[in-house]
Amino acid sequence: MVNKDEVRHVTIEARLDALEARTAALEASTGKAWRWLAPVELHHPLPNARLSPGTLVSDEAVPPAGPPPPPAAPAPAAPRLELEDLLGGRLLAWVGGAAVVLGLCFLLAIAVSRGWLGEVERTLLAGSASLAMLALGTWLHGHRGRTDAARAAASAGIAGLFATAVVASSVYDLVPALVALVGSLAVGITATALALRWEAKGIAALGILGALLAPAVVGALGSGEAVALLMVASAAAAAVLVWQRWPWLAFGSFVIATPQWFAYLVIAVPSAPVTIAVLAGFGALTAAAAVGFELRSSAGTMPVGSMLLLALNALLIGTVGALALETAVADGWLVCLAAIHLLAGVAARRSQRVADEIAFAALTLGVVLADVAAARLLDGLPLVGAWAGSSLLFAGLVRLAAPGRDRMLVTAGLGSHLLLALSHALAAAPPETLSGGPQDLAGLAALALVAAGTAVSGRLAADGHQHLRATLDGIALAVVGYQTAIALDGVGLTVALAGEAVALVLVARRSGDEVASGAAAAFAGAALLHALAVLAPPAALVVGLAAPLEAAVALVAAAAGIAAAGLVQPAWRSWALAAAAVIELYAASVELVTPFQPGLDTRGLLLTDLDVRQQGQALLSTLWAVVGVATLVVGLVRDNAAVRRGALALLALTVGKVFLYDLASLTSLYRAGSFVALGLLLLGGAYAWQRIRPQPVPDLRTVPGAVR
Repeated sequence: MVNKDEVRHVTIEARLDALEARTAALEASTGKAWRWLAPVELHHPLPNARLSPGTLVSDEAVPPAGPPPPPAAPAPAAPRLELEDLLGGRLLAWVGGAAVVLGLCFLLAIAVSRGWLGEVERTLLAGSASLAMLALGTWLHGHRGRTDAARAAASAGIAGLFATAVVASSVYDLVPALVALVGSLAVGITATALALRWEAKGIAALGILGALLAPAVVGALGSGEAVALLMVASAAAAAVLVWQRWPWLAFGSFVIATPQWFAYLVIAVPSAPVTIAVLAGFGALTAAAAVGFELRSSAGTMPVGSMLLLALNALLIGTVGALALETAVADGWLVCLAAIHLLAGVAARRSQRVADEIAFAALTLGVVLADVAAARLLDGLPLVGAWAGSSLLFAGLVRLAAPGRDRMLVTAGLGSHLLLALSHALAAAPPETLSGGPQDLAGLAALALVAAGTAVSGRLAADGHQHLRATLDGIALAVVGYQTAIALDGVGLTVALAGEAVALVLVARRSGDEVASGAAAAFAGAALLHALAVLAPPAALVVGLAAPLEAAVALVAAAAGIAAAGLVQPAWRSWALAAAAVIELYAASVELVTPFQPGLDTRGLLLTDLDVRQQGQALLSTLWAVVGVATLVVGLVRDNAAVRRGALALLALTVGKVFLYDLASLTSLYRAGSFVALGLLLLGGAYAWQRIRPQPVPDLRTVPGAVR
């Protein structure tokens, strides 16, 4: 009898086998993995749908059920290098390589000194030993592991091959220069390839830097072939640096190679084309070493060291070219160098792959070099104009620069250019000319160019840099004030300063510029100080004025300038009007005293010896008292407390003058007249105060109810 349960199980297993076969065929045709899922809830795209047990789904359609996978374990820390490993492995290897090189040098020296080896034999021996060291290091690195001993041996071999090429061509003249160049190029390519393939700093240090030192070691500094070999080694160093980004290699190459090609220019004194070729070649290699890695990797920033190296390189080749070449050629060299940097900066600014810092560094160096060229080609007013124009370029760069080092760099360039232009303009119009007038118009024109360049620079850099614009506007206005003081003197200077204050008031009221409002007050104050210092000094209250008409015009102009400056800010208005009123009173006072002067020959006499001068002092006291009482009445009528306080202050000053100065300096008759006039006016003022001044309103709470 057949068991039904067994039949059912066999049927189910057969169906499962068939289903697995179909699933395998489906996976093979679609390339998707399928699996069996337990009942799960689907939240997307059908929130209420369920999958029944045994539903066949794709791994791409349904996310895996169960808890999220555990976080990845952190990467194991790099093994710590013990001191004995450092001393026993790396240090021994590199010291051994250096010892081999020195031993070969000592052996050659002994052989040469004792006559064992001739020039050909010693050169072949050095080349063979160096080639053997290079081959040994390469074999060890490829078959016995990447050990420091293998790298040190290869580096020693590379340095020896470079030295052999230099000695064979430049010292012993055994091979033509072309052959030595080809051999050195092959060695440089080999060193570059090994350094890049092994990522070995030792290859770069002992191999490339050793090659750079070869001309100096063998005493071939004045040889053109040695300079050519030096350029090949520098190119290899630049290539390794661009690929691996080893900043120390860039500075090492610059420090080692620069004195050698400079010595060649000094010793050999080559022709102008050769000098330009040397400068251009080494300058291009150093620039490539400074920015090559950033260009290759499209880095967003430029290291400070690379920026410093780029600046040193540009300034060095520019300076050496200016000194080594003739005047006309040197000027052309500086102009071309500046143009190359400017064009490179513009191209870098337009490129999407070049960091903005590289573009701004190139543009900055281009403008600086253009300044140096302008200083050699121009003088006087054209030079000031060129430097002022350069400041406009920097102002445009400030507008484009991002916050950070770029903005600091171009802002410093802007400030330095304006300082150069201003210093040259001040040399043409020194402060000594303030008292004697300008020597010529060139100084005034130079100051005008500086002021215009500074003001325009402030507006070009104004976008998001309001503090910089305010600073530049302040400098420009200060230069304008200095220019006015240089150009004019006497009453003309006071009137001009006051007129500039009024013009600045109009600008401030129209644009709301705080710098213009502050400068208006400063110009007005300068006009007043000049009038009081030169045309109407305080001593004129006693001895009168030398030029009454000019003093009156100057004081009126200063008062108008101060009153206009008070219109800019509401808080300044009352104070400015009060100051203008005091200046007008001062003008009236000195003009009143002036007619009562006996002459210049009596200025040293005492006041008591001069009846005419005593009359002027008595009238001056009367004038102050009259103005004080009149001002008091105006303040009472208009119920203006500020006017009343000013009047009382003037009356207090008048009382002090009468009781302290007039009483001690005037004779009895004038003293009595001064006191009588003051007393009558004070009584009139007191009467006006009591009659016009309203009585305070009493507190009704203290008044009896019947009266209320």
